[in-house]
Amino acid sequence: MDDSAGVSLSEQIHRHAFFEGLPPDAPGLIASCGRRETYAEGELIIGAGESAEQFFVVTQGCVSVEVSTPDDISDHGVIVIDQVDAGSVLGVSWTSAPYEWAFDGRALEDTEVIVVDVACIRRRCAGDRDFERELNQRFFALLGHRLQETRRRLLAEFTD
Repeated sequence: MDDSAGVSLSEQIHRHAFFEGLPPDAPGLIASCGRRETYAEGELIIGAGESAEQFFVVTQGCVSVEVSTPDDISDHGVIVIDQVDAGSVLGVSWTSAPYEWAFDGRALEDTEVIVVDVACIRRRCAGDRDFERELNQRFFALLGHRLQETRRRLLAEFTD
């Protein structure tokens, strides 16, 4: 699974679709706050209500963004809100208080991510307002997408 062997974190981030077009020094800034991790199929990556202290750059695999439900609401006990594939990012809850995950994130297959420490990113942003603005724009656009997907999926779940 490890196609990242021999490739630096900075280069992986530079090639990642979510970060396309960032200033030349930005991948290095992000990489300096990151580390690689892998998750097996079915493994929980983030849990609703837990502290959002990082975000996850998905480099391989796929993650289900889901919410647990009582059995009388959903036949499966889970409503899938979105699917995060390689080339996207899991985790927008770090961008605003109360800094807790709103949903669960579960690996749908063996998944490789770059885990980026948010406290470190905040320190990097404090010294570079252009980088901060660029990163915020990307995450707020992602947040808007996730809100629309949540609305669409919930309407589909309860109107069928």
